[in-house]
Amino acid sequence: MFGPNFVASANYSWEPGGFGLTPEGGAGPGGPDVYNDAQGVWHNSFESFNTDRPQHQANANLSAFFNTGSIGHELKFGFGWRKFNVGSVSAWPGQGNVGYIAGGTYADDIAKLTRNKIVNIENQYYSAFVGDTITANNLTVNLGLRYDNQKSKNLPSNVAANAAFPDLLPAISYAGSGNDINFKDWQPRIGVTYAMGAQKTTLLRASYARFADQLGAGFAQFENPIGYQYLYYYWNDANHNNRADPGELGDLYNFYGVNPNCPTCVSSPNKINHSLDNTTTDEFMIGVDHQILPEFVAGLTYTYRDRRDFTWTPYTQLSSANFIVSNPGFTGVDQHGNPVGTTGPQYCYSVDGTTCGLPDNFDGGKTLTNRPDYSTHYQSVELALTKRLSNRWMAHGSFTWTDWKQKLDSKSKGCQDPSNALGANGDSCDEEIVYFGGAANSGSFGNVYINARWAFNVAALYQLPLNFNIGANLYGREGYPAPYYVRKNPGDGLGSRRLIVGNPDDVRNQSLFQLDLRAEKVIPLFQKADLTLSVDLFNTLNKKTVLQTRINATPNAQGTSQAGQTYEVQNPRILRFGARLSF
Repeated sequence: MFGPNFVASANYSWEPGGFGLTPEGGAGPGGPDVYNDAQGVWHNSFESFNTDRPQHQANANLSAFFNTGSIGHELKFGFGWRKFNVGSVSAWPGQGNVGYIAGGTYADDIAKLTRNKIVNIENQYYSAFVGDTITANNLTVNLGLRYDNQKSKNLPSNVAANAAFPDLLPAISYAGSGNDINFKDWQPRIGVTYAMGAQKTTLLRASYARFADQLGAGFAQFENPIGYQYLYYYWNDANHNNRADPGELGDLYNFYGVNPNCPTCVSSPNKINHSLDNTTTDEFMIGVDHQILPEFVAGLTYTYRDRRDFTWTPYTQLSSANFIVSNPGFTGVDQHGNPVGTTGPQYCYSVDGTTCGLPDNFDGGKTLTNRPDYSTHYQSVELALTKRLSNRWMAHGSFTWTDWKQKLDSKSKGCQDPSNALGANGDSCDEEIVYFGGAANSGSFGNVYINARWAFNVAALYQLPLNFNIGANLYGREGYPAPYYVRKNPGDGLGSRRLIVGNPDDVRNQSLFQLDLRAEKVIPLFQKADLTLSVDLFNTLNKKTVLQTRINATPNAQGTSQAGQTYEVQNPRILRFGARLSF
């Protein structure tokens, strides 16, 4: 504290970080080999993961308060630095290979050959900001500007050969790279609030802000030659041991992260566009708050977000002009064999314009770059009602309506393959359609697509005599989309595509409603110390809402699929007792 008008703070921290995920079936070379059966069920074990993530961080922030005439200022500025490393190993047990039995994930028997995925990344972040809160009578203006400089690079690392097929996936020693990615982003912010009238019972609000994404470790590792590397082969399990052995491989089915024509290459076929721009979001908000009664306030807010400069990874050697229609469409079915709709046409790559196939020199390399002519647009309207604590009770309620869509100005530029397929992040090649956010998850939540068009929440508390309090919370939202797809391989060497069935917004999971109750007793112990005993009842009505279903509508040999099978349900009723000491 440098006097009443100037405050400064600084800090430094270090933490080791890191964690591991070990499958129950065992990990490492001594573990069992893994296979995926005709129902898509994993057997024996699964992939293991271990990571170290040490992090250093330092920050300095300063605040100054002063007036220029009748105008007040709260000036803030600061600097930040952070460095973190990610060193991780992902490994399949046994010989490091996975067998897929026909009818599950793939239509044919497929063997996936792997090397351990080795990641050794260093990221550094530099940031600075300045802002001023200006007050003049009924007007408040917030001005701010933030700058971020984010860097990421690969460090040296080594990987051992595939135990069963060292000729296809040999050992590699990687020397690392320079700064593969460097994002430099200016982010302006402005907000204006005006209080109307002498009593200031109505507030008018408006704001604009730009936000830049944080650079993750996954970007630099894209061109890491010992990252994820897969070779997929047609497979004949001659000895029926559900393991890919020498002599059982057929033709190459697909590959990723490794050039099958040069398995000993120390450079990755994947490349990074070093002019890559960071993904940014521009947000506009306008709202009004009005005090209806001294203890009752209503607020209405409109929000619009424009998100651009998404990243994508098209094949470096392929042109969108060379894709031709290979099939007019496929019919998807549910778990009972009932048709659920058809897909759009499937395209394949063609060198001569008539037959599906890849160029002879194709190495599978992709380029990490910005996706042209593609953006997402989000808008929402939120109504909020707040009853402040008076007469022994309080309550808050809100209702939100949203509209979140992707926009594709040019399919020829924004989609290398015109097939309307479901992307990893919920994107597709439809020109304007509901966007499915949050799909970039893993494991059991890899197919959760967050987009509820409406949601509400109501919470209330009432104070009883003898320091007893009771409360309730009711939450509800529309069910998230369950976009059905049919997985088909056109035979061009690029593998299967997840072709969207019909309108992906036609099928949604059940809408969710949950009522939670709480009762508590506050026991004064001594001056400035209380003990609160509580009991909570979550999901009071014991709803069993289906939150996630399987969406693969590809017909199997029996004419059915996994589509519609329940994958996740709402947690059951839970009773919790608690005690909290406050002092």
